[in-house]
Amino acid sequence: MTSPRYVDETIHHTDELVDYFSEAVNEVSEALRIIRTVRLRKFKGTTTEMSLIIVMLGLCLKLERMIIEECKKSNATYSYQHLKELLSCRRASPNA
Repeated sequence: MTSPRYVDETIHHTDELVDYFSEAVNEVSEALRIIRTVRLRKFKGTTTEMSLIIVMLGLCLKLERMIIEECKKSNATYSYQHLKELLSCRRASPNA
């Protein structure tokens, strides 16, 4: 098991970090290519949640269904705005 690295130590290991992030990007990209169904629960419509959905819609080539279940405390006005925004997003999959 390797010991944890601290930010100041990473200056000396730049090549290792670049390799690590390149591999991670490749793995994430591959996963996004094969996803067919996504189910999100307790959706609140935060900027992070919206960004995640927009990225998935734009990159998941085989996406067929995206099920978004809102948090019970959500506001109907915001829900409609979120839905409108997501329906206008570009989709990588013609089946989504």
